[in-house]
Amino acid sequence: MALSIGFGSTSLVVIDPGRHTLKVGVGTLGVKGKSAKIQSVYTVKTGLDPSASPEEVIERSGVLLQEVLKRHGLSAKQVSFAIPGRASFVRQLRIPKVSGDRLDRLIQYEARQQIPFPLEDIILDSHVFDTAGPELAVTLVAIRKNIVDQYCAMLKSAGLVPDTIDVTTLSLFNCFYPQLKAADEEVVAFVDIGASTTDIVV
Repeated sequence: MALSIGFGSTSLVVIDPGRHTLKVGVGTLGVKGKSAKIQSVYTVKTGLDPSASPEEVIERSGVLLQEVLKRHGLSAKQVSFAIPGRASFVRQLRIPKVSGDRLDRLIQYEARQQIPFPLEDIILDSHVFDTAGPELAVTLVAIRKNIVDQYCAMLKSAGLVPDTIDVTTLSLFNCFYPQLKAADEEVVAFVDIGASTTDIVV
């Protein structure tokens, strides 16, 4: 998971809480926030057993995050964070070209078919891509509310205010998207290897 914390308009802190270590990077944002440069990285071992539950990882990360922010004099409030791919549902859909309320209802219908949880138990978002053909391409993203609540509680325990939510697999893709344009029609895979899980984006 990666969390980006803004300090005004030019500073950036990136946090990756894992089962084995908590990684905190400090850097700067480029013009209009369209690029970032990490200048230093702090790594702290969690001391957790490899069999630790996700809840234990989140709780321990909250404690360590407070210590790192205090030790290095880092202060922040607004936070944008990403949920691990294993804890989210991302679906690519093709639907008829409709708009307005009809589009919203169709996306809700597809979500009920694709997501194995009641809609009232998830946070749902979508992005619609217009195409030249008779269909729309839709990226559907869903995260269970209880998982989001756990991460928000961890951030709040460190005095931070959650702002926006992303998914690690989509963040990984967006990070390298400018380079993908040069790859033309080649198939490209990104692999994010952690202590307990691995995310693959093709």
